[in-house]
Amino acid sequence: MKLKITTDVEEDKQIVYLLDMDIDGTQVIKIGVTGRKIEDRVVEILTSFFYKYRYFCRLRPKRFRKTTNAYEKEAQLLEHFKEYKYESEHKFSGCTELITGIDLDVVVAEYERVLDGSNEPRKDD
Repeated sequence: MKLKITTDVEEDKQIVYLLDMDIDGTQVIKIGVTGRKIEDRVVEILTSFFYKYRYFCRLRPKRFRKTTNAYEKEAQLLEHFKEYKYESEHKFSGCTELITGIDLDVVVAEYERVLDGSNEPRKDD
């Protein structure tokens, strides 16, 4: 048996994503991380949502990018938007990282700042 060892940096990268969704009649933004293809994660969320709600919600990937320290960056985004946390009526895959009541463009701007590693202060600081 041969053992293949690689030191490919890409293996350490995961995708941090933003999904624009309609849940319970409300526009909601999902912030998440996946090590799989974004389309696989979206299908998993939609399927889980369907099992709980019995219909498919509107869901559109807004941003998704591979990055290092993905979970730290996701946590940073969730902390920044914690006052906008959304609790769905039914639990489904990924329902704990939802926010609402904030413009999608504001979330996208913060996503870009965090993923680019910018240390510049946010406008609301």
